Amino acid sequence: MSPYGLTYPADLRLFTLELANGASMSDATSDRAWHVVDHSAVLGHGEACFRAASYRLNSWRAHSHARVGVELSSEEDARGSDIVRLHFGPTTSPCAIIYREHSKHRTVMVYGTLAGHVECGEEAFIVELASDGTVTGRCVAFSKHAWWLAKLGAPVARWVQRRETRLYVEGMRPHEGSSTQSKLRDRTVPSARSNTASRPSVEPPEASRVMKPSMRVSRKS
Repeated sequence: MSPYGLTYPADLRLFTLELANGASMSDATSDRAWHVVDHSAVLGHGEACFRAASYRLNSWRAHSHARVGVELSSEEDARGSDIVRLHFGPTTSPCAIIYREHSKHRTVMVYGTLAGHVECGEEAFIVELASDGTVTGRCVAFSKHAWWLAKLGAPVARWVQRRETRLYVEGMRPHEGSSTQSKLRDRTVPSARSNTASRPSVEPPEASRVMKPSMRVSRKS
């Protein structure tokens, strides 16, 4: 377990961002059990689209689109990261927001799993504005099943995970329902340890509103 309370190894912290840059799990670990999902879609074009997509990500509307309720806790982890609880169906999964980035051309949020989460791993959400004006949304995750029922029904659980990943990206789109060019890569990668690129620095997460699917704010002490 990570010293920050995350339920996956500390040396994999923020590895989703390296996956987004072309790395594979085999670059970081010899454990072949990690499952990677990487989905991206063109959301539109222009700065207005980028700002709107970034807003949808940061305001949790992308999660609401996937029917995932988000509850912002008053708690923080050992590093001071915001803790959120994700509600999907009968499950509640706590995680810590461990990285945020917002620039003129890129918005990023990464969270990692805490004890009690149905999965063990990390998920990154990225909105990027390219030099040609194309706006792309992306969700990259690596995980193992942690909940016994997910382990028992692993194929179904993986299908649900892939579906939710697609819905997260669709939920970033300012005008939901418009056509996009998308791609899904669903990978479980064999491995052999090698050196990895340096990790990005982590800044304290910004405060953000956390929304239920009904778009109501839920806070818990």
